Amino acid sequence: MISEIFNPSSEDYFNSKSTKLQNFINHYKYFQFNSISIVSEFSTAKSLIESKNILKPDIYFILKTLSELPSAFKETLKILTILLTLPVTTATNERFFSSLKRVKSFLRSTTGDERLCDLMVINVEGEYASHVNLEEAVDILHPCHPLPAELKNQEFPKRKQGDWIRSFHEQNYSKKIASGDFVVRNLVFYSPSEDKVYCIVCKLFGTTHSKCNQLAKCGSNDWRHCLEN
Repeated sequence: MISEIFNPSSEDYFNSKSTKLQNFINHYKYFQFNSISIVSEFSTAKSLIESKNILKPDIYFILKTLSELPSAFKETLKILTILLTLPVTTATNERFFSSLKRVKSFLRSTTGDERLCDLMVINVEGEYASHVNLEEAVDILHPCHPLPAELKNQEFPKRKQGDWIRSFHEQNYSKKIASGDFVVRNLVFYSPSEDKVYCIVCKLFGTTHSKCNQLAKCGSNDWRHCLEN
């Protein structure tokens, strides 16, 4: 494959005499490659990439590096652009159709298109999904419960609602249950920039109907009533 030309572990790495490169040039005669320029460009490009001291530079790093000097690597960039534009196989696309029956079972018959698409990607790209650190993901998506001391003016914004001046309060982050204990509202996120609360799970992962809920779609700042339940 022509991609071996840009693979540091290949013997054809930036080899202008490679038969793979010659076959590629002959196949894409329409682009009128300059073979003489390719020889000089490959030699210079290889030295430039090696000077970056990257252990295993991938094709994207090579493209980014050479794109900084487009006039000096015109033919090489032409090859890279064609290579990255052409799909290698249709296997991934075909796996999506094979996975559809497994993902959209009768238990998920009412799944919306957006959620179904996300589930399909996770299923097909399972190798990459398995490397996701769930503990780190939880830390990133932890409830947004800023305290007054963390805000710009060290207090929640105040606004007049009816005859009263009201504001959000940190006590709204928890809820008193029947036993008298307080539990944290992990689903409620407060946005300091919007001065509103949102149901983050409904907003990100809810069904089409759930995403139309006020707390999911546009949030609420009715501080007297919005978190009564």
